Amino acid sequence: MRRIVVDGQSFRWRFDGVLVVVPGDRSGPPLYVDWGWRDWLGPDGLGGEPRVVTPRFVAEAVRVAVAHGWPMTSKGRPLRLGFEGGRFVLMAGTA
Repeated sequence: MRRIVVDGQSFRWRFDGVLVVVPGDRSGPPLYVDWGWRDWLGPDGLGGEPRVVTPRFVAEAVRVAVAHGWPMTSKGRPLRLGFEGGRFVLMAGTA
């Protein structure tokens, strides 16, 4: 997993079709960001809003998650965000 610091807090992230972010010390629940991404060379063709996952995108996702109360404690639940129309959206059934 790659390391990133957002607003002074450390996180780790990876992307394999869905962005997964965890607190740097791995003590809290994960953040998942899904936007229907598929490899355009894959058998299903283009996915939803293909884009490169950059550290800036990861930082934006973390900030939105924190604003939605993403729990940073080990007892919290994972948070799921979607990305539609250039905006992060809270997925149904979370927080």
